Amino acid sequence: MSGFSCAILAALLSSCVAPLTRPPGLACGARLPLHEPVDPTAAASIPTLLDDTIAIKRRAAPGGQVVVTILALSGGGKYGAFGAGFLAGWSEAERNGQIVPIRREEVDIVTGISTGALLASFAAAGNQADPQERARADRAAQAAYQASDRDLIRKKGMLAALTSNGLVDPKGLLDIRVANSVAAFRDDVARLPDGHKVLIGATNLTNGKFYVADMREVARNGAAADACYTEWLLASAAVPASFPPRFIDGHGYVDGGVRFGAFLGNDVQRVVRRTRAPGDPLADADVRVNLIALFNNPVTANSPARDPAAALACDRSTLATAARDCPAVKNKLIDLALRSAGDIMTHQVYLDSLYRLQRELEAAGILGLSKFIYAAPAQIAAKGCRATTSDQFDRGYMDCLYQLGYEIAQDPARWQNFDTVPRGARANERR
Repeated sequence: MSGFSCAILAALLSSCVAPLTRPPGLACGARLPLHEPVDPTAAASIPTLLDDTIAIKRRAAPGGQVVVTILALSGGGKYGAFGAGFLAGWSEAERNGQIVPIRREEVDIVTGISTGALLASFAAAGNQADPQERARADRAAQAAYQASDRDLIRKKGMLAALTSNGLVDPKGLLDIRVANSVAAFRDDVARLPDGHKVLIGATNLTNGKFYVADMREVARNGAAADACYTEWLLASAAVPASFPPRFIDGHGYVDGGVRFGAFLGNDVQRVVRRTRAPGDPLADADVRVNLIALFNNPVTANSPARDPAAALACDRSTLATAARDCPAVKNKLIDLALRSAGDIMTHQVYLDSLYRLQRELEAAGILGLSKFIYAAPAQIAAKGCRATTSDQFDRGYMDCLYQLGYEIAQDPARWQNFDTVPRGARANERR
């Protein structure tokens, strides 16, 4: 059952659940400075998260083109293993002297949501040119997905789940693993060069808005900020109803994937407006943004985990063949809700996010190079990846996804252009 499926199930059964009290949560204050979402039409004087990156690059090359490179890491739970494999394969390709579309050390900004948030610190540390540091980060990213349910979560019985705020309990398991990774890599994030960022997004349950934290800024608060760094990563990955929300400074936060599958820095349109505003510090800057969108997700409404060939057949079905090629959906309330919201709506969130990344930059006229990488169902089927347990995090499946990502990274021809990524209900995939 997917995280969003769990959310729908919980909503359907909520009439029998007593109201939850709000726990005190973690007090972070200035140690976790959150950036308010700003309307693109707001005053240009309001800073954007790209400002200092653009300004630093502009000073380094006066009068030249300013190129900002963003690595956007999507959500996707267990499919984060695919992303970890891609990062390691990307490193290996460069070590072997292969020509890749963008080199890792060219990445200025890493953004992450959910499982992408958990990968982001490893990715940013590995983007630095030091080969030993890169290898250490890649090994840590791989180790993060060498786990199964019993290593990450405690499952609750249905009655316990209905009287609490989540179907699973990550305390003492996932939260300790994340805290250990923060302790190991906080200093690496703190030492990132000026203009480099790790941006993590989560959704505020109180006002429903998407908030972003600059984790380099957080990391520079020293060891005292470790708990807040850890808690924000866990908030970004708190799939509603499946995982409990995380409470920070009196607010509940859940998975950023409720709003977006992946995201850019923020307010691309306002960056462009400022480059055209006389007297603005960014005035007349010739900005281009290169994008690597690494989707830790198969971007389909039909999960390939148990039977990738069957999922692919359903993806390719038409009205005339759907009854034959797709499993029947029971005409029952919960089954209908799970299929509609848990599968189809979640798929649409990721499709919309994939398109948003490209179209925002295109519309702003600042798109440079863009590449899209995702775990296509056809590739999963060809690789033979298949879950063999009922675990949410099936170790064998994740190991196979890791290898798939590793192989794709070393073949730049498989780094897709925007015109070959999934479109609507019909997947147009490279085989």
